[in-house]
Amino acid sequence: MWQVIPWFLLSTVLGETNARPNIVILMADDLGSGDVGFNGNTTIGTTNIDQLATEGVILDQHIAPASVCTPSRAAFLTGRLPIRYGIAANATRVRVNIWNATPNGLPRSELTFAKVLQREGYKTALVGKWHLGMNNENNHDQHYHPYNHGFDSWFGIPLTNIRNCADDGGSVLVPGGQYVLDGLRLASAFFFLLLLSLNALGFLPWSLTRIIIVGSIPNLGGILFQVGFHYTMRFSSCQLWKDRTVIEAPYSLDNMTQRLVNEAEIFLDSAAASDAPFLLMLNFLHVHTPLFSSPEFRGKSVHGRYGDNVLELDWAVGAVREKLAALGLAENTIVYFSTDQAAHNEEISASQERHGGYNIYRGGKGMGGFEGGIRVPAVISYPRENWEGGWRLKQATSMMDIYPTILSQAKVSPSLFAQNEAGEENALDGRDISALLNEGAKEIPTVPSPHEFMFHYCGDNLNAIRWTEPQTGRVWKLHYFQPSWDEGTEGCASILICGCFGPFVTYYDEPLLYSLNEDVMERTTYDSSNLANYTTVVSIMEEGFNNWRSSFTKPPSIYTSFNAIPRPWLQPLCDTFPYLTC
Repeated sequence: MWQVIPWFLLSTVLGETNARPNIVILMADDLGSGDVGFNGNTTIGTTNIDQLATEGVILDQHIAPASVCTPSRAAFLTGRLPIRYGIAANATRVRVNIWNATPNGLPRSELTFAKVLQREGYKTALVGKWHLGMNNENNHDQHYHPYNHGFDSWFGIPLTNIRNCADDGGSVLVPGGQYVLDGLRLASAFFFLLLLSLNALGFLPWSLTRIIIVGSIPNLGGILFQVGFHYTMRFSSCQLWKDRTVIEAPYSLDNMTQRLVNEAEIFLDSAAASDAPFLLMLNFLHVHTPLFSSPEFRGKSVHGRYGDNVLELDWAVGAVREKLAALGLAENTIVYFSTDQAAHNEEISASQERHGGYNIYRGGKGMGGFEGGIRVPAVISYPRENWEGGWRLKQATSMMDIYPTILSQAKVSPSLFAQNEAGEENALDGRDISALLNEGAKEIPTVPSPHEFMFHYCGDNLNAIRWTEPQTGRVWKLHYFQPSWDEGTEGCASILICGCFGPFVTYYDEPLLYSLNEDVMERTTYDSSNLANYTTVVSIMEEGFNNWRSSFTKPPSIYTSFNAIPRPWLQPLCDTFPYLTC
């Protein structure tokens, strides 16, 4: 008697076990475009990452959806710019989740590629950084948990690796970290002792002393808040999770990368034994500050602690690839390596050691549409499809393209992700780049970029438009504003990261136009006086933007000043007393 046979058993009968590809995402954090060997770095030694580039396709003009973590990662998972669903800040410097106890996260209505693959029978796992929210109404609803966005299992951290999570990392709230906090405490104590001494010696009448003390209360409150923020955050936001449980708070960074790799290997073992296709997303904590590395990598790089971190990241990439090979999975596995955005220029330690990476291009993390913050190192490899290795795909691609591309390779019908979880149109900003990858290295590519236009936001403000001329392939970039950098620099060290509104940016009456083919550093502008068709070029770019922007209604930003304030009732806790530590 005939019986219905599940697809994975049927494929075994037909000799096509795992016909659909496995998918491994290897995502670094704040890695500079110039930190890897395949982009010309000869002083760090990214042997394993470069080997992946030799065997895969280098995405030469690969663009991050945002220049900071949370919106970029949200867009990567959804294939949609975060302006569509409110993960874009307006009139606030907070553009990412910095507390576990805020109600901000990736909306449940959004359909991630992990959710689509999970429904298609894939085993799915997230290892490492999440940074897309946790609770929404109470401290145990786990509304934004990775489980609700398509992951069967999770081992990692809900936020990002921030300075407060290391013993010597200082604080993200104030530049200078621990040294500034200590200085504020000492200065305030000295100030009040001086007041009382002057009063006791008769130099300052008590009536005037009281006025000065009362007038200082707001500043004293600010000092206490900064100190309290630093010490509380270490316990409230530096948590390590295993599935739905906090297992370590504050977490230890000792051998953290080895722990992440070990969890990834455990998942790969189980996936190999099941014969089902799988998705593994391994989000590293490297090379975001605070920098950390295990003993075998400390002091190994000429670039100090930052270089040591890149070396350990490179080891981890090699360890995962070796595991895939040992399990016989390498040939049928798509491996994608990149970073959520490029290096953070302003990361300088108290000892003046550079703790941020090197961006080949102008700008860096947090700087909206500048190439330095959004043009990221990236490689994609799929041996079974015979994608020719070691060549550079020159056409513009987006990190959001990974969504439709891997679903296409997994033979998922577009109809299965045409609507989001709320039953609304799931309009993707990413494009399937399979045709580009299949074409291989050619002197003159015949397949154009699927992106005639790209739109680069800083918060929820349109910062820049990118236009690739269909006939010539020339790439134009139009900037409406640029950061108000610290005097004499091209960075915002005084506020840790550049802002996106008001006093933090400089707007231009006539937008700044660059031709990236001749000026990838974005330093020489064209204007109406030195480019005859300036107005025509700008009008084409703005028409492209207006057509796209009119296709949806922009929702309110979730990153209001009020929503940035942590709510105690949303704070995730350990299972045992004293609950904030375990």
